Amino acid sequence: LPLGTATTSPGELRPFLEGIRVLDLSQVWAGPYATRFLADMGADVIHIEGPAFPDAVRGVGRGGDSEAHDKSVYFNEYNRNKRGLVLDLHRPEGIAAFNRLVPHADVVLENWSVGVAERLGMGYDDLRALNPGIVFVQMPAFGKTGPEAERVGFGPSIEQMGGLVSLQGYEGGPPHRSGISYGDPNAGIIAAGAAALALFRREQTGEGGHVVVRQRDNLAGMVGEYMVAESLGVEIPPRMGNRDPLFAPQGVYRCKDDEGRIIGDIMGEEIGRVFDNWIAISIDSDASWAAFVNVVGDARLRAPGLESVEGRRANHDAIDEAMTEWTRTRDAAEIATTLQAAGVSAVPVLSPLQVIQDPHLNARDTFPSVEHPVAGTHRTMGPVWRLSDRPFTGATAAPAFGQHNREVLSALAGYSDEELDRMEAEGILATTPVGT
Repeated sequence: LPLGTATTSPGELRPFLEGIRVLDLSQVWAGPYATRFLADMGADVIHIEGPAFPDAVRGVGRGGDSEAHDKSVYFNEYNRNKRGLVLDLHRPEGIAAFNRLVPHADVVLENWSVGVAERLGMGYDDLRALNPGIVFVQMPAFGKTGPEAERVGFGPSIEQMGGLVSLQGYEGGPPHRSGISYGDPNAGIIAAGAAALALFRREQTGEGGHVVVRQRDNLAGMVGEYMVAESLGVEIPPRMGNRDPLFAPQGVYRCKDDEGRIIGDIMGEEIGRVFDNWIAISIDSDASWAAFVNVVGDARLRAPGLESVEGRRANHDAIDEAMTEWTRTRDAAEIATTLQAAGVSAVPVLSPLQVIQDPHLNARDTFPSVEHPVAGTHRTMGPVWRLSDRPFTGATAAPAFGQHNREVLSALAGYSDEELDRMEAEGILATTPVGT
């Protein structure tokens, strides 16, 4: 069936990528984020790891027990809605098993270092010989050509070299990286879209394709206007912390913290509190400033010259001091409600746990619960898009290590139980990482 067409049930529409199979060789965040999007679209995604080289995030944020590799909140979030296969691709029989899967796949995606896939005999020419219609997506940090193509990169280093970090930080201080590896999910979104477009082209022409998502280039595109400005000799704004080159005042201000801010675990359960509540306020016009001053009622904010943005920018420090005196005695949610009613942009700074407990998001089932065979029940981030005529079929938990080895290799690659027993005994397949 063409993508997204009717099933045998009259009037019923299947998910766009139902019937599409993805072999996911990627690790950490960028690649798994891409394939999670494809899984949300209905694709059967098989996440492939090695017995001695499990996905690196299985070792992040976990406890010390023998099942810790299946309890990583990072892995379980990035790989929901997928099946899991643990196969040793450093051994000929592991490569042979992978090659038997390729004819049954539509997409192969990897984010390894440049040249690794080709050295393993898993490059585009190798895959195309097994399946002419295959779509191969590669996500090298610095591209496949050019003087730095073979450089190994992770999210933080790509972010540093993409131009974004140089714009972030406080006035007079050093650059600050973002709180996350911003390039990873950004590249994942691009890779998922590119894979879907390649599948659409295949439907029109019958041809597969080779897609290369260059992660550094992708991130550099996020600061394109600054590159254009500098190339034209236009001075770009210095690092300004939470302030803005056009609006003033703007910042994040400490609020009343008698109750504190809740912190919790991946289940969304409260495990403690920190006294660290803040409100973000942005005065985007003179009218907004006048409304803010009327709400606060501080005579210092009515000083001559503050009616204009130029005057407010020149006195930003003094204004911030007065604003903080006002916000420190009030709750962040209360401030936001009051200022928004007056036409002033203001929102509380929410913690991740506050986000997962947010009534507005939960009214739309943004965080469905899943049942993991080892980690138990936990909530996960559902897709941020919904199609009105194609319901989201629900989320399933990320796979335990090697959970679907036999299911995948018997059904798709035709392996017998005896062959699978031998492969397990020889360590070509595994259900626990080597060394645990």
